[in-house]
Amino acid sequence: RGRLSGLLIGSELAVVDLARGERVALIGEKTLCDLYYDALTALGCAPQLYDGETMVLRGLSSVYAKLGSGTEPSRLRGAL
Repeated sequence: RGRLSGLLIGSELAVVDLARGERVALIGEKTLCDLYYDALTALGCAPQLYDGETMVLRGLSSVYAKLGSGTEPSRLRGAL
């Protein structure tokens, strides 16, 4: 499984134009993000890890705050 993951991540990153030192945000499940972190670091990038659940909650909170607490649920669906 590890070899297959490495091949998949390697082939995926091979087609992306990344500069040395470029910051890359990794959002998702920690185990998978750790694999991408290692690969991106080996390429000279500067990956940053973010927890997926935390980022979803922040995004939803931001939408809620922008629309206001009195917003009807039907308006929320259209905003997302």
